[in-house]
Amino acid sequence: MARVWALSAAMLSAGCGREVEVVRSPAPPPSAPTRILPSKPVAEVAKNPDASPKPPVPEPAPPPNPQAPKPPVPPSIDTPPAPPKAAPPREPELGPVAGTANDPAVSTAGYTIRTMDHVKADVFLNGHKHATTPNLWSLTLNTPFDPKVAVDDWPPPGAASVGSAKRTDEDGRYVSSVELWIAGGKHDGEAFKDYLRRYPHLADGEHLLFVWADLQGKKRTGALRVRVVDSGGALYRWVNYLPPVVNEESDAARLFKRALWFERD
Repeated sequence: MARVWALSAAMLSAGCGREVEVVRSPAPPPSAPTRILPSKPVAEVAKNPDASPKPPVPEPAPPPNPQAPKPPVPPSIDTPPAPPKAAPPREPELGPVAGTANDPAVSTAGYTIRTMDHVKADVFLNGHKHATTPNLWSLTLNTPFDPKVAVDDWPPPGAASVGSAKRTDEDGRYVSSVELWIAGGKHDGEAFKDYLRRYPHLADGEHLLFVWADLQGKKRTGALRVRVVDSGGALYRWVNYLPPVVNEESDAARLFKRALWFERD
């Protein structure tokens, strides 16, 4: 820049014939360096370390959402529906207390109640515990029947014959006669379902023992509910069974003929 001014001055002096004093302009002073001050004095930071800038604290992560329950999967068309739960067993309804063989009144010939596996089981008559197998049972004038069971026809339809017997005294004179039929045995199947519909108070394992009796000229007809169950709760069903005997006229033969045999269901 100084050279340009000198050249210009020389040209002007040559043209005008006068001396021209060339004045040089001083160079501009150098600019001072830019100084960046810290945000806080060092001394203050040294005295108060907490005043120094700190990195941002990250926000706590939100707690994980509990897993939402999965919606039930609709059953497939090919999946068979679950079978319905079995209804709890019906307990026997308590009815009139049946008489026993020890009843002092006139009685019929006795029948024994036995189990095929010879396991001791409880015998219930009209819902009441009567005895434990093997036991002897007979009908008397005081034996009450189930008042809810009507016996309009004889023999009762759908029942199986148990047998008949007569009783005489020591002199051979007539005392009584009895005929027994039973429904609800092990092989009755559909035939017994009609009784279950007619008499819904029948409990699981209960049979209907139909009785026709003549006690010294007094007729009695009715039915008792009979249930045989062991100590573990297993039910027994009546079966038409007559064990083989050697002598048909022996006391054992007559005893086995007058027996109600029950087999574990």
